[in-house]
Amino acid sequence: MIKLSLILIAWKLLKPYLETLPLLQITL
Repeated sequence: MIKLSLILIAWKLLKPYLETLPLLQITL
């Protein structure tokens, strides 16, 4: 359960970063 919660927290933190990657690739 602890690992699952850590994965969810990491996903919430990484999701905005992953969403901005395509935008950066388009601008480059």
